[in-house]
Amino acid sequence: LHSCFSCTVDDDGHGIQRDDLKEVGVRHATSKYSDDDRRHGVAPKTLGFKGEALYSLVSCSVVEIVSRHQSSATTYRKLSAGEAATTLGVSSSSRHVGTSVTLRDLFFNQPVRQKLQQDRGKAIKDVQLRIDDLAVAFPSIGFSFRDEGEGKHLSIFRRNVILSLRIRQLCGPKCLEDLSEADVRVHDVRLKGLIQTSLAGGQASKSQQYLQVNGRPVLHCFVLDKINML
Repeated sequence: LHSCFSCTVDDDGHGIQRDDLKEVGVRHATSKYSDDDRRHGVAPKTLGFKGEALYSLVSCSVVEIVSRHQSSATTYRKLSAGEAATTLGVSSSSRHVGTSVTLRDLFFNQPVRQKLQQDRGKAIKDVQLRIDDLAVAFPSIGFSFRDEGEGKHLSIFRRNVILSLRIRQLCGPKCLEDLSEADVRVHDVRLKGLIQTSLAGGQASKSQQYLQVNGRPVLHCFVLDKINML
């Protein structure tokens, strides 16, 4: 990652209203959890925790958020550079309903950390792994990952497919021949998914393990360690 590096996440969701956009990326602000949700013990319906991931990015990079809410014909643009400078106004160009978040100049205000940045190839590989996790967790949603620097798509996942088709695209058609459906419940704990039934060549690849807890993709954790011990 270097000064010319940028990363854009674009979605075609409902968009963000202007009043809500003011709070996005602000420390301790959240759109994940309403007061009613807290009172009634309802779990958050979106990923992330309290929306503070965006704040973490804002604090050390330049973040541009462009959004048009489904109830509005106006597109708004918010630009934040560190915690000190933030502007919000009508975007000079319109867009479809949804939101785009662009990050650039990572660690521009933290010169010491710039020395620890990954090379471009490693960063792209890490992003690809996270997209793979999301693609398995949400087969009803389409994902497209494009490297603008090279001008090519690295992966495209169609929306509204069954889980086995997602696995086929990620792991290859032969993988499906060795997978069986599992659905086990022990008290209040339920384990459901596709599990490899044999070990080709006596080995299994942990790089092709995808785990969700309560519908949310998680990285390697003690739960996966316990499953691998079975």
